[in-house]
Amino acid sequence: MAKCRAVWNLCAGSPKACEIYLEITGKSPTSPCPTRWNSYYDCITDILKVQETINEVLRKLGLAVLKEIEIQFLIEYINTSKPISEAIRSLEGDKETFYGCLQPELYRMHKMLDLLKQENPVYCGGLIDIIKENIQNRFEKYNLHDTRAKDSILAAVSYPFFKLKWVPRAEKEYVKELFIAELRRFKQEDFKSAHPQTSTLKKKQKSESYYMFNDSDSSTTSTDGNNSTCTDLETLQYLRDEDTSLNILNTYPTIKKVFLRYNTCLPSSAPVERLFSYAFTTIHKRKDQDPIIGSQARVGMRTPLSIAKRACREGHPR
Repeated sequence: MAKCRAVWNLCAGSPKACEIYLEITGKSPTSPCPTRWNSYYDCITDILKVQETINEVLRKLGLAVLKEIEIQFLIEYINTSKPISEAIRSLEGDKETFYGCLQPELYRMHKMLDLLKQENPVYCGGLIDIIKENIQNRFEKYNLHDTRAKDSILAAVSYPFFKLKWVPRAEKEYVKELFIAELRRFKQEDFKSAHPQTSTLKKKQKSESYYMFNDSDSSTTSTDGNNSTCTDLETLQYLRDEDTSLNILNTYPTIKKVFLRYNTCLPSSAPVERLFSYAFTTIHKRKDQDPIIGSQARVGMRTPLSIAKRACREGHPR
């Protein structure tokens, strides 16, 4: 890793080194960025893409070359880091990224790490165990049978792209029953809001309880049974539907409500970072402009004073 950092630091501070790197490899050099989660992974990947010519670059720059054993280590390191890197890239997206994506991503990481472990890596076998242990500790509350995982489970199942596909075979029935129970609860709430109990109905219920009618003859019980049957049927049709687009939620109104209730967008630092991509330059004074006003203009913001001045010029005092 020290040899990789050496070439990154040199190219980051020397245009001449960048020209040499580009001339030999045919690719512009990259260097890690502390505000980008995947930048370290991406930079090592870029070095491996030019591994046939990277040593020639290192010799030209007067740096220590990479040995074959070090190249193999970097390859294993990238393969081991790939599940986490791809999960981060997926979850930090700003399109069709919902809370329901989290549980499937966690299970995907576990599956990929298990497959990597079966390959008996030479250098990164211990790293795989450490990554799995830390993921388990960090996301402990997302275990399927943990009560705190209920929201994430319902968010994933109500997302048409996932449904029950991500759930392990031994847990499918449990997750399915959890989903059906939530749909029944939504259905009952809709029924109560659509049919509010009046004072006359309450009196009728009191008289019925006085005469001790059988529960099977109660109209309320039959209504609840019909709602449960309709909910179960809607759930089965939804899970069997091969369409994975969000448009199918219009066909299943109760499931659509569950989706809207639990699938809030994941907060991502990527759009925020793009907004403040000038963070480094704004703290340095420029000769041609005021440092404060200039920084606000670059990130697309205006001070209340500037807004007030513009309003006065336009004849609309505030």
